[in-house]
Amino acid sequence: MFLLAFFFYIDGVYTIIDMATAYGQALGLDSTGLLMALLVTQIVARVLSYLAGCPGR
Repeated sequence: MFLLAFFFYIDGVYTIIDMATAYGQALGLDSTGLLMALLVTQIVARVLSYLAGCPGR
């Protein structure tokens, strides 16, 4: 059951990353801009997931 859930989870993550880079390329971002956008997205997601998981906030 875990492997099936992990498969769908990681497939969704890769789909989001793939679509985000395609969208960024359509906006005219270069490779550096795309990498910076993905890095900022990861940092923001980590901070917000920590804040969402903390009780009492």
